[in-house]
Amino acid sequence: MNHELLQPDVIAANVRSALAEDIGSGDVTAHLVPAGQHAHAHVVTRERATVCGRAWVDEVFRQVDPEVVLTWHCADGEAVDPGKVLFDAAGRARSLLSAERTALNFLQLLSGTATRCRHFADIVAGLPTKLLDTRKTIPGLRLAQKYAVRCGWTRQDAGRFGLSQVRGALIRCISDRIVCVFMHSYLTNQAHGHIVCAMK
Repeated sequence: MNHELLQPDVIAANVRSALAEDIGSGDVTAHLVPAGQHAHAHVVTRERATVCGRAWVDEVFRQVDPEVVLTWHCADGEAVDPGKVLFDAAGRARSLLSAERTALNFLQLLSGTATRCRHFADIVAGLPTKLLDTRKTIPGLRLAQKYAVRCGWTRQDAGRFGLSQVRGALIRCISDRIVCVFMHSYLTNQAHGHIVCAMK
């Protein structure tokens, strides 16, 4: 799935931070495996899910060992049933062991977000209702989770990405109604002025 939220530099930074957290100065347990040993791995889903996170998984293995070969059997945004092989990985056993937990953490988190979004999308299907995502994301992973929402339902209207964006900061327009965000009005006691300013 091509999307403006798939930004390689941000994804690479997400992965570098995660690997530094998990591997640190080195994977001491992976070094118990002979350096020349190769292995194959199959990642299988246990539950029905909407897949998301391929780019993050790819980047994890690329940073750990660019010679590891991944073969994907599904796309981001695809609904899969239990028992589905999501991808295969082949390469040095040490590399597979060092990368697998970080790769699976990204895949599970983002697929979980996409799956939950698809659940709510199915509930409101056919209704005059719009789903909005918010800024209530895991710190450092906003782009990733915003992308996961879009994988869950490509028709949703996006909320603002951050505080620098005006949309949704002081007002939210829903059909012909304007809803004030309570905090801004309460703290300044100037709701009317905020609405006029935001509408301009």
